[in-house]
Amino acid sequence: MPYVSIQITSEPRATSEQRARLIALVTDALVVTLDKDPQTTFVVIEEVGAESWGIGGESVHRRRARSQRGTGEAGDAKAVTDVVEQYFAGLHSGDVELLRGVFHPDARLKGFAPPSPDQSQLPDRAGVRTLEEYLAVVAARQSPRALGEVMRSRLLSVQCDGPLAFARALVPMLGYSYLDHLLLTREAGTWRIAQKHFAHGVDRYGATST
Repeated sequence: MPYVSIQITSEPRATSEQRARLIALVTDALVVTLDKDPQTTFVVIEEVGAESWGIGGESVHRRRARSQRGTGEAGDAKAVTDVVEQYFAGLHSGDVELLRGVFHPDARLKGFAPPSPDQSQLPDRAGVRTLEEYLAVVAARQSPRALGEVMRSRLLSVQCDGPLAFARALVPMLGYSYLDHLLLTREAGTWRIAQKHFAHGVDRYGATST
């Protein structure tokens, strides 16, 4: 009756699918290697907070924080750029799950764009949308890729200041040219978009509306 205990840090948190895969792999290894009965093989996964897991005399939480500080602004700028590139890819393909991964769960979005004829795009209004409201809009419309558009989005600038970063991007798609202002935050070593303000019709960067 084998019993396997696996301890992992809770940052980043393992998904249910990752846990299930790990349990299956460990069980299969015992069956193949030691000829154990899978029905009597126990695998237990425990998550330990980064503050409670120590290496070399200090917690994982402190080691990660120190490592993040050591990356400097160049490393942060590269990480922010990677997030924005994923954001571009999610917009172009209409991949809601990819977009959900690059936005903070509490993100707020505010746009100044006229509604499309089928009302599938965000209207010009002063209101603020939650992430889930925004993702519902993305899911309901045809993606630029499905419409045969070439992705022309590009990052205009990135400015990092500790755990905060500000990015400006030009996003031509769906007949409009959007200028996005993105506020990103770094939490537990991960950069995500916390706020998005955008307007359409910007043409001074070489991508006018059609």
